[in-house]
Amino acid sequence: MTHCNMESNTPTDTTQPPEAVLAVPDQISAFQFPYQPYDIQEQFMKNLYETLEKGRIGIFESPTGTGKTLSLVCGALKWLEDHVRRLDITKAELQKQLVESNETGEPDWVLFQDLNVRIRDQQARREAMRERQQQRRDRVEEWETRRR
Repeated sequence: MTHCNMESNTPTDTTQPPEAVLAVPDQISAFQFPYQPYDIQEQFMKNLYETLEKGRIGIFESPTGTGKTLSLVCGALKWLEDHVRRLDITKAELQKQLVESNETGEPDWVLFQDLNVRIRDQQARREAMRERQQQRRDRVEEWETRRR
C-alpha cells in the first residue's frame, strides 16, 4: 500500500481557536471493522484517519482484493464519528464559557444564538474550502483527460 499526503494550500484562520487534534485510534477495534483486519487494512484505515484529521489530500493504493472499500468506509466513518463528537463537545464547552464569562447581562439564549451564528460562519468557510478542493480535483481530472 502506498500512502501519500499533500499539504493543503488553504490559509489557516488564526482568529478562531484551534480544534483539538484527534489522535489516530490505537485499538483497531475502534474502527468497527466487521472481522479481524489484515495489517494492510489496518494501516489503510489509520493512514486515512490521519489524512482526514489533518485536512490533507491522500492517495491510497493497494492490490486488488485487499479490502480497500471496506477499509475506506470503516476508516472514514470512524473519523466522522469522532469529528462530530469533538464538535459537540467543543460547542458545549463554548456555551459553558459564554455563560460563565457573561458580564453583559445578556440572556443565555442571546449568547447561544451568537455562538450558533459563528459556528455557521465557520461551517461556511469550511464548505468554501471543500469547494476549492473540488475545483482543484476537477482541474486535475480535466488535465488527465486531456493527456490521454
